[in-house]
Amino acid sequence: MPNHALFEPVGDLKPVDQIFRLTKSQEERFLEVFHRRGDRVPTHYRIRDYLESRVFRLDYVDSPLSASDALERGEMNCMAVAAISIAISDLVGLEYEIEILDTMPAFDRTEHVLLSIHHVRTRILDPEYRATERVVVLQRPSVIIDYFPFRTGVNSRSLSRDEFVAFYYRNLAVDALLKEEIDRAFSLANRALEFEPNQPDVLNLMGILHSRRGDVVSAEHYYDYIINVHGLSPSVLTNYRNLLVRQERYDEAERLEARLEEMEDPNPFHWVELGESARVAGDYRQALRWFRMSLEQAPYLHEAWWRKAMVYEALGEPERSIQALSRAVELAGRPATERRYTGKMEALKGNIGDSAREQSRP
Repeated sequence: MPNHALFEPVGDLKPVDQIFRLTKSQEERFLEVFHRRGDRVPTHYRIRDYLESRVFRLDYVDSPLSASDALERGEMNCMAVAAISIAISDLVGLEYEIEILDTMPAFDRTEHVLLSIHHVRTRILDPEYRATERVVVLQRPSVIIDYFPFRTGVNSRSLSRDEFVAFYYRNLAVDALLKEEIDRAFSLANRALEFEPNQPDVLNLMGILHSRRGDVVSAEHYYDYIINVHGLSPSVLTNYRNLLVRQERYDEAERLEARLEEMEDPNPFHWVELGESARVAGDYRQALRWFRMSLEQAPYLHEAWWRKAMVYEALGEPERSIQALSRAVELAGRPATERRYTGKMEALKGNIGDSAREQSRP
């Protein structure tokens, strides 16, 4: 299905074993801490304690990192934490499970393209546990290693190691796409498909990459395949719809948009995603419609208020933008996010004041 003639092969891709490999000095530092506590603390808890004290304090970064690169740079994200967890579990011979959370993915947006990034975590299993006869075990005792431990009350499903590797290469491909490194993105997406050939997020990315190189026929084949095999997806429908708009196939685009509106999705971030796509494309009235729909479902979403404020600013309605920003500030929760919203709100207020003074001059 891929049109290889459109892309130059890139050969310097990170080998799979390097994703989970630590340097010798990193292994030695971990083992020193691990063995220092001896038998006083269960083995799987020692891994958790090490990660919480040495890893979770590192700065967050969006870019995909291998286990050794994350520790060396002092930067972290959920994929890197999972890679480190796997690396040190392998080092001391503990079993683990990888999980993907059934929750709102984060979205990278570039040139009217939507790409979802999911959250993963690991579960280190208790090596001392022995099942008792006639007892049904739904899940072995374990400790959860999660870079975002506040994510509670959500469902999760297990990932195989190959599926995790596919996610890793797919995230590298997304990173390359956002840097406009199209050939590298294609090579990385192909590598991801070697580990999970039918992964819908990677196939969606393939559609985007073929569209970027002007092969709209292949792009459509990817989007149609995902919809037929995996079902409707907001990001796939949005990318497909935008492809049709760029070709001025407005009737087909409207039909896809109608399918988007008919989707019964209780997740309000579905509508935030569509609103942001419309905002980036300059369709501000449609963007406001999607953001209003998200806030009808979840009025507490500070991101929706923030995005709505950006639309009002683009429409030249600073007072309404300030009102939306005020709600975003109230709901932000995190100090850094609140400061960002407040800074924007104060800047808008300053602009209004300057404009009023200009108008009052004789």
